[in-house]
Amino acid sequence: MDIDTLLAQWRVSETKLYPMVVVSPHQYEANLSLVRAMTDDLADVTTAQDLIEAYEHRLDRLATAVRRLGAAAPPSAVAPLVIDAAFQGRYRELPSEIQQATAVRQIAEAGKGPAWVLIGEAGDDGPDAATGFRRIEMRVPDGLGMHTYVDIDATTFLPLYGIEVLQLDPTTGEHAEGQARPERTEFADRQVWLTAIAEFKGRPHQA
Repeated sequence: MDIDTLLAQWRVSETKLYPMVVVSPHQYEANLSLVRAMTDDLADVTTAQDLIEAYEHRLDRLATAVRRLGAAAPPSAVAPLVIDAAFQGRYRELPSEIQQATAVRQIAEAGKGPAWVLIGEAGDDGPDAATGFRRIEMRVPDGLGMHTYVDIDATTFLPLYGIEVLQLDPTTGEHAEGQARPERTEFADRQVWLTAIAEFKGRPHQA
């Protein structure tokens, strides 16, 4: 199955999963926690082709997330929606091939830096953004990466703004091998999030 077919399927599943908050808030919260856990566990998947291959083992991925959270497995009718939403979420985190090519060029142009280069971006981070926004930036020359995103808070069902600190390959912007789970900080207030982003990018580079 090709990535375009899967993306269409995953988007449909998302549209079915998220409105469940109105019908069953408790189940929705459990579903969202599983989606986020699965998306985190897919951090080792760094290309669209790898994502296709990982999807063949989607039930194992779901079982791993359930065990890690110590949660109950979702109902059989809901499980495919959770899986697809997680894979869609991970796909949004992957830089597109065009963005990646542009990033490599910008990295080369930045030379010894220090400078921040856009690696990949999807969605809208405006004041009305509710979920789906992802942006990955990298500092040249040391490969310090920052993943900023907007999700839905599983408790309040309001936008949740996050920052993850990454280590990227300083020549390509791709995820560096063997790195630990990203350090994550989340905020309920958009302006506080924007301030934290600016402060993070303002950290001095240690040559």
